[in-house]
Amino acid sequence: MTAAHATTAFTADADLHTLALAATEPGQPARSFDALARLFLRQPGYLLFSVSALERGTWLRRIYSTDPARHPVGATKDMAGTGYCQALIHRRQHVLSLGAVGLQATFQGHEAMVADGMGCAVNLCLQYDGKVVGSANILGSGDTYDAQTRDHLSGFTLPLSLLVALATTK
Repeated sequence: MTAAHATTAFTADADLHTLALAATEPGQPARSFDALARLFLRQPGYLLFSVSALERGTWLRRIYSTDPARHPVGATKDMAGTGYCQALIHRRQHVLSLGAVGLQATFQGHEAMVADGMGCAVNLCLQYDGKVVGSANILGSGDTYDAQTRDHLSGFTLPLSLLVALATTK
């Protein structure tokens, strides 16, 4: 094993340990989402991390937000007709949006996102039991994300999917 692989394995082990400890705490799934938020703040960093549950068709309900004052938990929106809807809900793909043009192609509220300093986003398609259950949304400034960022974050889809499934069955 090379030093790079050893470091990657150690980081993954440490991240899994952090999540396992968080899962033992009362107040789930929020405590586990908080642990993921701390991990994502470290790598890759973000301006906003949120998680949404797919409620019906193309409607999403935000169930976690690192900025609840501006992006409140409980808010709903219909994503019909957006690049987000096509990629995540219909094709079950993760989305990497770069720059104002990329955000515009993906989101309805892209103007507000750009005004808030957001310039890139990774949206993870969360699936459980053969269906899309929601998405995890990591938004950053400038052009700080790339395909490697998306691929790194996609490694967290299993715990995120399970947490969304748990949150929607409570």
